[in-house]
Amino acid sequence: VLGRALGAGDYGHYSTAVALASVITTGATLGLEKLALRELPACFEQGDWDRARGFLVFATVVVVVTSVLVGLLTMAILWCTRSWNYPEHYLMLMILFLPVMTLFMFLLEVCTACERFVSSTIVYRVVVPCTLLIGALLLKHFSNQQSARDAVVLYGCVWVVGGALMLALA
Repeated sequence: VLGRALGAGDYGHYSTAVALASVITTGATLGLEKLALRELPACFEQGDWDRARGFLVFATVVVVVTSVLVGLLTMAILWCTRSWNYPEHYLMLMILFLPVMTLFMFLLEVCTACERFVSSTIVYRVVVPCTLLIGALLLKHFSNQQSARDAVVLYGCVWVVGGALMLALA
């Protein structure tokens, strides 16, 4: 849907921004989401709620701060190389959504560790893609000229909705 609405050039810019965000999001969690799968069930089994809460607070702060710092570093690299031309400003826009996307991926594993696997997977595999599809259809229907900027904002907003749902589950 987005490919047809945007055209080859804009869809290429959108895809580049999504790919960059995916790579950064994967690295920005620093593996803490996998550690949550091991630590949280152990804390729950031992009834050590303070340790579980401490881990969650620490890991959440680290994940969000890391995504912000990596985003700022990426922006600085683009600025230093004077890459402010047409496609790169979509990268800048996508970087604004990195903390939400990274937190979402962390909370996905936290929900799994807290035995909320089915509901978190439904949000990740059904709600987020369906929201993106509905948003793309609405964008195509109500906008005469769709751009990569519109698609990037839509993509980021979908992750904000998914992040809010994940916070409600966690």
